Amino acid sequence: MVKFHQVNDWMKLIGNLGVFLGLLLVAAQMYQSNNIARAEQEAEASKAYQDLEIAMLGEHGAAAWVKSLMDPASMTLEEIKIVDSYLVNALNFLRRTDTREKAGLEPEGAFEAEIKSSSAFFFGSAFARIWYQNEKEHHADNPDLIRYMDQALANHEEDHTAKWMLRIQRDIRLLPPITMEDLKN
Repeated sequence: MVKFHQVNDWMKLIGNLGVFLGLLLVAAQMYQSNNIARAEQEAEASKAYQDLEIAMLGEHGAAAWVKSLMDPASMTLEEIKIVDSYLVNALNFLRRTDTREKAGLEPEGAFEAEIKSSSAFFFGSAFARIWYQNEKEHHADNPDLIRYMDQALANHEEDHTAKWMLRIQRDIRLLPPITMEDLKN
């Protein structure tokens, strides 16, 4: 026959194990919460910097961007700064994706996938590649960013974005204009 004190000892042991497992769960949740809070703080700091850079884009941002694609040698210092702001924001977006992935807010591999999918557009010009070569020394704290960017850029043609825009321009010239008559149908 099992004595009451033996059952009581087993119950205490099971209870203590439950408390211990509960504490482990709380510790894991606190660690995750700290990672999320850190990622949010980094994102806020990056967003504040991004807001400053966006303010520099001004009303001629698109014209400066197109010039950087089509005729970068003719760019003024003002236009270079405008495109610099655009590219800084693109790179900061990638860095935020990395931070979010490390905090568990993005699926594993999201950072590398984002670089592969967006680098051809954002950095698909001679200007952007020269800019990146000058900028990447400031990102030595993130060797994954440099490695993934270098790999992605090696796989894209240098003037990818200009050709993409010219193909769209060529193709839309074939479209008929939309008129008021089209509303009647």
